[in-house]
Amino acid sequence: MNRDTRNHNLLEFECDWRSALNFKPGVKGMLGYLLQWNGCGLNLGKDMELWTPIVTDGRRVVCGPRIKCVGLIGHLSYEGGKTDPIRIQAYVSKSTASNLRAKLDPAQPLSKPRVRLAWSIIDFDANDNTWFEAAHLKDPTVAETSLDSTDGRLQISVDSQPVPQDEQPSAALTQNPGVDFFGMQLTVVPANKKKTLLEFASGPRVRQVKQWGTEQ
Repeated sequence: MNRDTRNHNLLEFECDWRSALNFKPGVKGMLGYLLQWNGCGLNLGKDMELWTPIVTDGRRVVCGPRIKCVGLIGHLSYEGGKTDPIRIQAYVSKSTASNLRAKLDPAQPLSKPRVRLAWSIIDFDANDNTWFEAAHLKDPTVAETSLDSTDGRLQISVDSQPVPQDEQPSAALTQNPGVDFFGMQLTVVPANKKKTLLEFASGPRVRQVKQWGTEQ
């Protein structure tokens, strides 16, 4: 978890989506998963099933050894306030990208920008030699959100071209030749009168909980 010295409330997470896609023992670093997308007329399938580190909260397993997800997170940022936006850059399969682009047709603007989202980011603490949850939804475990807008334009886009082959994970090229991944970017804010408790951590024992959204 990184903090911008110009904005002490800003939380940023840079995830290695290539390592998340092809996790193997010995890999250490921040890994992020887009767990759920239900909204804008789409209930995106969890078409990725991946190996992950085993992560516990001291009492139970909260992640691993397998996970099903909609996509892999490359970057997530949050400015820390109750109504501040959350920005997510993620990588999704060709079919997911196609489904999203079909809903983002400029000729047919989205009438319902509400989206139910869930995500999880895990990281490795070298001092304790353990994995921990760096960012997740504490209560409820799925957030009620709305796509943010700027000058009337919804803040969501999906790349029309896949990630160049030389930038995709080399292991993926070996194990899954011809599989393409597409970048997507979105900015969400809390849905009206909905709140979620978000938990963030910079280590297994350093945690903070923030309320995102209000009930009024």
